[in-house]
Amino acid sequence: MKEDVVAGLSQRICDHMNSDHADAVAHLCMFHARLPCLPSWSSMESITATDMRLQYKSPGDENGTSSAKLCNIYISFDPPLESSMDARKRLVAMSRESEERNRELYKQGLAMFYMAFKIIAGTCLVFCMCHLLQHLNSAWTNAAPVPADAALWPFWLWTTLAKRSRPELTSETWKNQTVLITGGSKGLGATVARLLVDRGAKVISLDKSKPSFKHANISAYNCDVSKQHEVVSVARSIMSTHGPPTIVINNAADYVASKHALVGLHESLRFELDTIYKTPYVRTTLVTPGQMDETSMFSGIQYNRFARFFAPCVQVESVAEAIVDALEKQESRTIVKPWYVAAAPLLRILPSIVHDGIQWVREERLMNRHWARIMPCPR
Repeated sequence: MKEDVVAGLSQRICDHMNSDHADAVAHLCMFHARLPCLPSWSSMESITATDMRLQYKSPGDENGTSSAKLCNIYISFDPPLESSMDARKRLVAMSRESEERNRELYKQGLAMFYMAFKIIAGTCLVFCMCHLLQHLNSAWTNAAPVPADAALWPFWLWTTLAKRSRPELTSETWKNQTVLITGGSKGLGATVARLLVDRGAKVISLDKSKPSFKHANISAYNCDVSKQHEVVSVARSIMSTHGPPTIVINNAADYVASKHALVGLHESLRFELDTIYKTPYVRTTLVTPGQMDETSMFSGIQYNRFARFFAPCVQVESVAEAIVDALEKQESRTIVKPWYVAAAPLLRILPSIVHDGIQWVREERLMNRHWARIMPCPR
């Protein structure tokens, strides 16, 4: 088919396509222009042996009427058209291919949408389940003892799930609380002490260093909790002066060893208090924070951007507020801050190379060097 023959049939072919096969023209525009959907209007304007020109209104210009908003697209023929019959066959094949590809893209987009929906729905379901499990765990941990009379079980269950077993501490009841904090002179301990005295509690601080601030309700004792004779001596002085503490916050100790040991101590202590000593109203709270800023333990460490992103520091104030909130509501809790600390137990089942890689990202080698400077090994 010669070019002048195609030019002579151009208007006829365009009129036929626009009147009888408008959907095919729309699919050609959508596929070759990579539109997200079929255009609201499309038209075949011209066709030659080497290409054809289509016009369409973009999806954002559906309400426009000006021709300046029309978009042109040129589709080449390779090889060139040879006859009118070849033009018909080629247009039919191209139209079918465009329609099939558009449907495939639509199905792929729909599949991706469903996948994203499933992921989001699954994440929300897991979040809700975790929240429900946390609520049930908190309700069970802080529940009153199970009554011996089975007839009272429904009332006990309702009280456990819907009500509080102990009232919250108020400004009046805080005045009757004597809180002993080890390591209460600076860092997290000092922040907790400040929040407690603001509520009216009496605070007893045990630390080797002088307190970072003074308050009428804070009694500071110089004591190294790693030395038993100092602890015994200070304990006798506290008992004779202030009486027995109602709340004990164990905050001062070696970071790595004590953190690992306290997890096991908390689990066994909580179980023994409930089952052996029958003291369910004695509350225990375990705090497992990550690296905290504004503390001497972590100050001076320069983290890279990966460590700051994947293992961000937690604010001391937020940890202290969570501790005081658990005390104020008289609940047993496990406080995990920030979020990635909750996944720490999973590291034990991972291969060593993965474990080492995660520690490298968190730059724990820098932490160890820093701690070696501020806490040298005794000789």
